[in-house]
Amino acid sequence: MLAPPLPSPPTTFVGRRTQIGELVGILAANRMVTLVGPGGVGKTRLAIEVVRHAAALSAREAAFVDLSGVLDPAAVPAEVAARFRVRPREGCAPAQGIAAEIGAQPLLLLVDN
Repeated sequence: MLAPPLPSPPTTFVGRRTQIGELVGILAANRMVTLVGPGGVGKTRLAIEVVRHAAALSAREAAFVDLSGVLDPAAVPAEVAARFRVRPREGCAPAQGIAAEIGAQPLLLLVDN
């Protein structure tokens, strides 16, 4: 599996250590965590740090998929499959191909937008 890596932000992360710790704990107890809020408040940057910390603590691989260019919700599985370089399979929906390829892998997947 070739997972799309987490982005490497150009600056260091300052502050929000309490939130990182809380979110890492929430992520450890839940299969999915969603960050919501208005644009520009730093949700993506915070999520990257949370996933980076959680991956280090759990020895899981971290991956990042940016869906900002996807306009049709029906295209999401195909975009995720493309990011993981999962080749289309005859008679197999993209979501099934993704599950077959990465379903058993210990992975933290950050999906943005």
